[in-house]
Amino acid sequence: MRPDLAELVERLESPVDAPDVTRRLIAAGAAAVEPLRRYLLSGRILSVFEPRRRAVDILAALGARDVLLEYLEQGREVQEPVLRLSEDAVEGAAARALAAWPDDEVFGAVLRRTQHRLLPGLVEALGRLRRPEALPLLLQALEDDLCRRGAEEALAVFGPSATAALIEAASSPSSSGDRESPSSLGRRRSAAALLAGGLATAEHWPALRSLLLEEDPGLLVAAARLATRFGTEADRELAASTLISLAEVVTWPLSLEIEDGLVDLLPQARAVIEQEVRRLEARLEPPPSWAREHLPAAAACSLLRRVLRRGDSARASGQG
Repeated sequence: MRPDLAELVERLESPVDAPDVTRRLIAAGAAAVEPLRRYLLSGRILSVFEPRRRAVDILAALGARDVLLEYLEQGREVQEPVLRLSEDAVEGAAARALAAWPDDEVFGAVLRRTQHRLLPGLVEALGRLRRPEALPLLLQALEDDLCRRGAEEALAVFGPSATAALIEAASSPSSSGDRESPSSLGRRRSAAALLAGGLATAEHWPALRSLLLEEDPGLLVAAARLATRFGTEADRELAASTLISLAEVVTWPLSLEIEDGLVDLLPQARAVIEQEVRRLEARLEPPPSWAREHLPAAAACSLLRRVLRRGDSARASGQG
């Protein structure tokens, strides 16, 4: 091992030198792997993750799969919270890099680390590896605020093979006392949104119809989207009335989904929307002093007017 390369690796910790050091280490090729391995496996953990993540990126660029695998399986335990957060980012970067080698050994290592501790990078790597054995963990990750986005993206990639598991996830609340837990609601909203986004078909609608009877706005919006595509006339009427009832109680960005949903349901909803607009206008006449309590009604009225205008525009252009 050339001493100058070991010194060069240490200079990854300099924000000024790091870009040039990265280029020089990649140019050094295989000779740079061992000093980078020592730095990653035995070097001190920093409160900022960038230097060690750069080491991961260089090792990936050099094709050093075995070193990245060794690091991931090492699983260094870090107690100090700031250092732990920093090293989580490095570990996630290593897992994502390893997904470029989608063999059984890599999958096993990523799966074991994810079972030990859910991290966004590990979840994203599981999604990229696309193994059905990962589905239970990805569904579990829907309950974690930090991992949810990556889990959603991973499950979308699985396509129809994830549909049955998503139906179960969307339909199975977990309670905390006498109320559903926030993590359970997060899982169910994500699963329902994925199903409404294209992973469900008409044959799945009977198993999902009960979502129209939920109380949570996020679940109801997803259920309305499903009813619009697959439900009976009665289902679509219920979906329309549900979305109208939500217009006064939700905020952005869910209000945008309600608006789009009602535009799609205008054949069933136009008369009811017009009636609701008149009711809200009556509440707002004479113009209120715009105290806070009037804002939800004004926002709902505006939303429903936009729905009607969009419907009128579509009809005028021959699309509705």
